[in-house]
Amino acid sequence: MQDSKSGEICHEKDWLGRPKRTVYREGRKSGEIRPTTDALGRPKSDVYEGGEKIGETRSSTDSLGRPKEDIYEDGKKVGEIRHTKDWLGRHRGDVYRGGEKTGEQIASRDWLGRPKTDLYGDGHPGTATRLSDSSPSSGGGSLLEDLKAEIAKYLLIPALVFAIMLLWDLAHTPRQPYPHSFPSITFGPSGTTFTFGPNAEVVQAYNDGVFFLKQGKREEAIAYLSEAIRRKRDYAAALIARGNAYHALGQHARAIEDLTQAIRLKPDDLGSYCTRGNAYAALAQRDRAIEDYSQAIRLNPNVNVFYVNRGSAYANRGQYELALQDYTLAVRLKPDDADAYSGLAYAQAQLGRYDQAIENLDRAIRLSPADAGLYYNRGVDHGALGLHSQAL
Repeated sequence: MQDSKSGEICHEKDWLGRPKRTVYREGRKSGEIRPTTDALGRPKSDVYEGGEKIGETRSSTDSLGRPKEDIYEDGKKVGEIRHTKDWLGRHRGDVYRGGEKTGEQIASRDWLGRPKTDLYGDGHPGTATRLSDSSPSSGGGSLLEDLKAEIAKYLLIPALVFAIMLLWDLAHTPRQPYPHSFPSITFGPSGTTFTFGPNAEVVQAYNDGVFFLKQGKREEAIAYLSEAIRRKRDYAAALIARGNAYHALGQHARAIEDLTQAIRLKPDDLGSYCTRGNAYAALAQRDRAIEDYSQAIRLNPNVNVFYVNRGSAYANRGQYELALQDYTLAVRLKPDDADAYSGLAYAQAQLGRYDQAIENLDRAIRLSPADAGLYYNRGVDHGALGLHSQAL
């Protein structure tokens, strides 16, 4: 594996405060990776370049239960990212295409201690096909240079912290009214946390929990998030994150408990309603699931996955006309959503509208040609119309 650094991914937020990852090559922005969820609430990331979506990565596990991410382009799986550690103990993602390793992603931090990911070779899942058609980037240095930068960073940060604490001490008299808000620094698996006030350990535990949650290590994430909640029981962000972890592990009752408490603290959080709705749906409590999806829609009526999820709940309850309405709205909001077309076709078939169902399954298959279930459903609908030769 060549050690030429080809770019980096910086962890940032968009204008709505939602997390995103920005890809830089040769010091210039070349694309974005936006974390999101699929129609079933499972985490995935959409990959954009030049403002256009070119692929996505979906969280998964290998045959041994180890976390990995599958790379999809045009609805087809084209590779995967296998999570491991390099010889320095840093988290690393090995990128494979066609069974061969094409690049690496290595967890790192910039000079301010903010998390980022360094790319080596074809280390970015969304641009590997593009990179193979062009010359290698010269936007980075070698692993040895990065090691030197890491050493310099860990010497620089303590010096800066010491200087800030010294200046703080000089600037404030003993009559300073909030002596407990002295700056403090803590360390953990997610890196260094520098904060003011008595809650440094709380913030560190939360950061570590989110770090493990992003790595797919949900049990470790729950342990750290539980520590943050133990120290600060009204920590809405930690409750939301732990609720998501419980839901991903199939512990839906615990997820509902955490997300219910989070909603009391933060009643306008869309993700909490959606995930709690998914947890209720998993427990076949469809009325409550519909209530949560409806509340999410009231807060933001322009998110198609809310309509897809509510349509599924209506369909499972046998209310196919209501499901039809929701799937129709979902398709209007996102015309390239294969799950929305599949749900729409299911509702139409249940209402005996097989011609329309087949048309929408055709659209779904064009968007997701690797989904065998879509072909099966289309065959069933052809059979219902007596078109047995097309059903085969």
